[in-house]
Amino acid sequence: MMIPVFDGHNDFLQRVVAAGPDGLRLWLEGDGTGQLDLPRMRAGGMV
Repeated sequence: MMIPVFDGHNDFLQRVVAAGPDGLRLWLEGDGTGQLDLPRMRAGGMV
């Protein structure tokens, strides 16, 4: 059984802002850099 995890570490917000118009894509699809994006969070059981 997986226990849901929340991580409030928000370096990701800086990456989204720096990405400009691609920020939403960076969040939804990830790009293989950094530590947080939606696909990695889902795979890790984060909520």
